[in-house]
Amino acid sequence: MLKQFVFIAVGIFSTTVNAASYLPLFNDIGFTDDIEQIASRPNAYECSDLYNAEAYCLDSPSYYGIDDLTLVVYSQLTSTAIEIGRTKPLSTIKNVELKAPLTLINYNSLLASLRRDGYVFSYLEVNGQHLDVLAGLQTLDRQTLDDQMFMLANSANYSAQRKYLMMDKATFSRAYQKRYRSIKQWRNIGEKGDPESEEDKLATFTVVDDTITILFEYPFMKPAKQ
Repeated sequence: MLKQFVFIAVGIFSTTVNAASYLPLFNDIGFTDDIEQIASRPNAYECSDLYNAEAYCLDSPSYYGIDDLTLVVYSQLTSTAIEIGRTKPLSTIKNVELKAPLTLINYNSLLASLRRDGYVFSYLEVNGQHLDVLAGLQTLDRQTLDDQMFMLANSANYSAQRKYLMMDKATFSRAYQKRYRSIKQWRNIGEKGDPESEEDKLATFTVVDDTITILFEYPFMKPAKQ
């Protein structure tokens, strides 16, 4: 009998993509946007000490139909400017992390929302067992690979520790067309500075203890390129 919490529908090439004219990280927050745009929001507060990094938190934004979540916006120093005779550091947004309490409803809702936003699975790890989708595409037909992804995702209760790497569709299509044979090869090429990797976008979905975390990032993009 199918487990009740299953709501993963892991078709690899069946998602849609929302076009964008810049590099969006999440909702209305873009890569290298000025962090002051976040700091000035009425529900924002500095939370650098809490996360041991330069960060602002947004309390109770209602995203993906979930009200009880926190959005953590991380920044990085990218340049300086001269302001009234003094040097002022300029910090821009590096990545965004969404945190929500672990519940069955939140788990299902967040995964479904990521799929609607155009993200597809590229790597799954559940309780120490893993599946590399790029590697699987080298030897398996898509239906068999979908079945294996479904089985792994549901091999343990939704509250079990897990990590899903989810690329946006454009990123996954580039990796597939370039015949990357594993997620490790994709990372290695991107980290070596391949210009075509700079707009690769990744969402890392993790379940640890009683929290769901989704990290949105452009892992190979350098702010100086903006």
